[in-house]
Amino acid sequence: MLHLKLNFDIFLDTLYIMNRILKAIVFFLAAGNMAYAQIVEPAKWTWKVVQKDAKEAELIATVKLDKDWHIYSQKELSDGPLPTVFTWPKIGGYSLVGTTKEPTNGHPDKMWEEQGV
Repeated sequence: MLHLKLNFDIFLDTLYIMNRILKAIVFFLAAGNMAYAQIVEPAKWTWKVVQKDAKEAELIATVKLDKDWHIYSQKELSDGPLPTVFTWPKIGGYSLVGTTKEPTNGHPDKMWEEQGV
């Protein structure tokens, strides 16, 4: 007959430590998921290239915004909102001709109009 004598205190200590480790792992996994859930992408951009001639093309960017979202003009106003900025990487194979243009069918932001901007 085999008799095993377990040290019950060591068993409880080990169980307690494993429980704490498991809770820490679950906490960090949940925190990571919550942080990821905060990423909002209200703007969906599409791009189209229109060939002007053999050496020149026009890149047309179109944005579709979620409801109640907007973007500001590229024009910088004193004491106004930060302008939308387009940055084009410097890589071989193309050079920029002119500047980025924006449509004229935008509308003023009432909040900035009320502040006299």
